[in-house]
Amino acid sequence: ARNHAVNRRMIEWAAEGIFDYLIIPQDDTVDYGWNIAEARRLRRYVSEIGAADRVSIYPGTDETAMLLLARYAAQCAGCVPQVRLRYSGADQIVTAYEDRPMTEMVKAHLGPLSGTLCDDPTVADITLYINAPAEV
Repeated sequence: ARNHAVNRRMIEWAAEGIFDYLIIPQDDTVDYGWNIAEARRLRRYVSEIGAADRVSIYPGTDETAMLLLARYAAQCAGCVPQVRLRYSGADQIVTAYEDRPMTEMVKAHLGPLSGTLCDDPTVADITLYINAPAEV
């Protein structure tokens, strides 16, 4: 309950502009559990207070610092990247410890960058190659 209260308060601070952007990552998630229920409640709260443009809640903790750094670099460069995705395996596979398909994970990680998906290689700023398993 205490961690939930802290997370809610940090969401409020992000909404108030105390933080430019807040990521609440989840480690080793699956599609059920207390953490999933809490994330659902926190996402609902983010929507209720209108902070969706300042807060991301999604699985993946290891890459959070680099994602915030990439967000900062993109903002400094005035870049809103259009990203073309290429998978080595199945884009709809749900890997171990995750609660959603690989393609949804990638989309969630593009959110903090304000990145958009683009299929046209002549328009895309970046082609992101993703090493995805064919099956789990």
